[in-house]
Amino acid sequence: MAKVLYFDTETTGLDPYINKIVLYQFALNNSVYVFDARNIDVELSKRIFQYINKKGIKVIAHNADFDLKFIYTHYGVLLMNVHDTMYAESMLTAGIGKPLISLGELTNKYCGLQISKETRHDFVNFSDDINVTSDMVNYAGIDVLHLKNIYESQIKEALDTKMHQVLDLEMRIVPVVAKMELNGITLDAEKWNKLTEIAIEKAGSVREQILNYIVGNFDYSPYTTALGVARALSIPLKTKIATETLQSLMANSHVDYWIKSHFNIASPKQLKTVLNLFNVAVEDTNE
Repeated sequence: MAKVLYFDTETTGLDPYINKIVLYQFALNNSVYVFDARNIDVELSKRIFQYINKKGIKVIAHNADFDLKFIYTHYGVLLMNVHDTMYAESMLTAGIGKPLISLGELTNKYCGLQISKETRHDFVNFSDDINVTSDMVNYAGIDVLHLKNIYESQIKEALDTKMHQVLDLEMRIVPVVAKMELNGITLDAEKWNKLTEIAIEKAGSVREQILNYIVGNFDYSPYTTALGVARALSIPLKTKIATETLQSLMANSHVDYWIKSHFNIASPKQLKTVLNLFNVAVEDTNE
C-alpha cells in the first residue's frame, strides 16, 4: 500500500460552498489517476478520502488548503496528513522572493520544466452536461505528475537546513487553518466594539500628547513667519488663502493651535520631519 499520494482537484471556481469539483486526481506508484467527480457516487468518493485518512497516507498537494476545503465541503472528510508544497516553499525561502509561489514556478525550480496553466480557465463555470476533454485530463494529470520531485526536494532541503521539525509543525496546521477558514470563529461583538472605543480614545490621548510636545518644544526663532513654521514641519497648504494668511502671521507660540489642528501624526513625511527636528535621526518611520 502506498504511504504517499500526490493530489489535486479541478473545480468550477474558488468558493467551496458554491462551486463544484469537476476532477480530482492522484499520482501514486508511478501512475496518475484522473477521476471525473461528477460521475462518481458521492458516498464512494467520501469512502476514498476516509480510507486515506484511516491509513494515515500522506497527501501531497500544492496550495492544499484550497483542495482540503473542497473535499471537506463536498464529502465531509478533512484530510489530516498533508504536505503543502506551496506553504513548504514559503517556509524554506522565508524572506526571499514571493510569499506564495505557484506550482509552475516550483516545477521550473525543482524539475527544470515549464508547464502551461492556460487550460485551468476551461474548468471555470464548467457545466455538468459537458464532457471533459482530453486536454483537460492531461492538464489535471500534469498538476500531480511532478509533485513527487518537488516534495522530495523540499524534504531534503528541510533536513539539510535542520528545518524539518518546523516544517512538520507547519504542515500539521494546514488542515486546522482550512477548517477555520470554512467555519469562521466566534466573536464577542459587544466586547470587540468596546475594545475599539478604548483604542480610539487611547489613540486620541497619545495624539494630544505628541502634539503638545511638538508645540511645547519647537524652536520658533529661526523663522520670521508662521508660513516658515508650516514648511519646516512639512504641513501641506492646500489653498492660496492659507498660504497668504500664514505669511502675514509672526512665527511665535500663537500659531500653536494652528499647528495642532493641521499637523498629521499619521503622515510619514511630517512625522519624519519633526523627529529629525528634535534630533531623532531616522530614515523612515516604519518602526
